[in-house]
Amino acid sequence: MSPSNTTIFISYRRSESQLHTLVLYHRLQAEQEYRDQVFMDQQTMKVGENFRQRIEGQLQGCRVLLAVIGPGWASERLHNPGDWVRLEITTALKRGIAVIPVLIDGARMPGKAELPEDLHALLEVHALDLDHRRYFEQGVAVLVEALKDLLNKPVPSFVKPTWAVRAGERDEFETPWADIEVNGVAQRMRWIKPGTFRMGCDLVDPNEFDYEDPQHQVTLTRGYWLADTACTQGLWQAMTGENPSHFNDGADLPVEMVSWDDVVGLFLLDLTQQLGVQAALPTEAQWEYACRAGTQTAYSFGQSLTEDQANFGQSWENGLTVSVKDRPANRWGLHQMHGNVWEWCKGSCREYKAEAVEDPPDCRSKERRALRGGSYREADVQARSASRYEHDRDFASPDYGFRFVLTPINPDQAGGT
Repeated sequence: MSPSNTTIFISYRRSESQLHTLVLYHRLQAEQEYRDQVFMDQQTMKVGENFRQRIEGQLQGCRVLLAVIGPGWASERLHNPGDWVRLEITTALKRGIAVIPVLIDGARMPGKAELPEDLHALLEVHALDLDHRRYFEQGVAVLVEALKDLLNKPVPSFVKPTWAVRAGERDEFETPWADIEVNGVAQRMRWIKPGTFRMGCDLVDPNEFDYEDPQHQVTLTRGYWLADTACTQGLWQAMTGENPSHFNDGADLPVEMVSWDDVVGLFLLDLTQQLGVQAALPTEAQWEYACRAGTQTAYSFGQSLTEDQANFGQSWENGLTVSVKDRPANRWGLHQMHGNVWEWCKGSCREYKAEAVEDPPDCRSKERRALRGGSYREADVQARSASRYEHDRDFASPDYGFRFVLTPINPDQAGGT
C-alpha cells in the first residue's frame, strides 16, 4: 500500500458531526495551500472502494489529524478496540502525527476516565472550540494558523540506500555493505547471502535446552540485508521523533523499552514506506544463520564467550547497555548478536524437527514473539547462537531491542544507487 499525499485527515463520527465536519472540510479546501490535501471519507472515497485500505493509506501519508469531537463522542463505542474513530486517532498518536481536538456543538474534552488508555495522550493537546453558530470564521482562522505552524516544522528526510557496492569498496568483513540514512543518522546494512547451516543445539552441548533441539539442517534460498547493529536510539528518534529507552544517555546505545508491536507497527511500517523496500524483523532462521556467520560453535567467537566479546552477565539492579559497536563484530560484520539486548524476531518460536527444511517461517499462531541473543543482564548461556526465548508481543523491557532486515534487493542486481 503506498502512502497518500494527504496533509490533513479529518476523523469524525457520522452519527453526530457529519454536517459540521463537511463545513470544516470545504472551508479548509478553500485555503490554497490545503486544496486537495484534506481527507474526509464521505467526500473523497469512491463507491466500492475498500474502506480499511483507503483509511490506512491516508493515515500513512498525513501530517495532521483533526479529531472532531461532539457531545456524544466519548460514548461506549469509543471503548470498542475496533471502533474506527479510536483506531484512526491511536494510529496517528503512535506514528507521531500531530492530533488537534476540534470541539463542536458545545462539547467538552472528555476526562481521563472516559477514554481508553491508548487515547490518554489526546488530553495533553490544547483543543480548538469551533462554534458553528457564531465565531466560526474566527475559529477556522485560528485553526489555519495552527496548521501552518505545525506543517512548517521540518519533515524527516530519508536518503535511499546505496544498494550496490562498487568494485573495491569491500572492507575487512566477508559481506557487502550498503548504508541507509534518516535525518543524518546512518545505519549500515550487510548482505547475507543464501546458504545452509545447522540450526539449533547439539544434544552433547551441556547448556542445551529442550526447545533448542533437535538440531537440523536449514537452507535459506534468498539473501537479505541485515542491520549490522541493533537499532540505535538515534535512528529510532530520527524516524519516530521520540526515545522510549530506559538507558537514554547516548544516541549510539540500542533502543529498548520497545515492544514487538511498537517495532512492527511504528518503526518498520514507516521505514518500509520511505525506502520503498520491505523492512521487517528477521525470522529466527535468518537471525541464527547471521549470528553464526558460518560457525557451528556455541558462539560465533568459539565455544566460550568473554566480556571483551559481548556485554552480558551484569547485575539486574546496576547493569547497563553499551554502544551498539562497543564489542567486536563477527566475521560477517555484525556487532553484538551476543548480549547487550535481546532482539525481537518476526514470529514466535517454531517447533524444531529433525528433517531438513528450506526457508522455515516462524510460528504465527500465538501472541508471543521470539527473542534472540541474550542481554546485558543475562548469563552467557542465554547469549549462545542457538538460544531462544519468547515473550508477549506487547511487552517492553530495558533489555529488549531489535535489528531489522530489508528485502529483496540483491547487490548483484543493483548498479549504483
